[in-house]
Amino acid sequence: MSAVLDKARARLTGKGKEAAEGGDNKQPMSMDQLGEWYMQQALDFEKSKTEESRASKKVAWRVATGAMVLAGVAIIAAGANMFLTSPTRLACGATTASPAKSRS
Repeated sequence: MSAVLDKARARLTGKGKEAAEGGDNKQPMSMDQLGEWYMQQALDFEKSKTEESRASKKVAWRVATGAMVLAGVAIIAAGANMFLTSPTRLACGATTASPAKSRS
């Protein structure tokens, strides 16, 4: 960012690194030109921030959708587990080890 500002200052004053090196500094910038350049830089910055925001929003929606799908699968699995595990079999002890017979 400072390199861009240094370039603008050099073009404004006609001095600086670009003028010394014989760069693309044809003539100093007027205040109007500098203002237009600054506004263009600000608009480009805002445009890039808006694009970043849209991309971030898209990623957030994808993550939220994935989380909802995962939650739905977990709910379906829990429901299936309830239906597949019969409470009567557990109450009778059919699936568990039977207790030892008492000695009389």
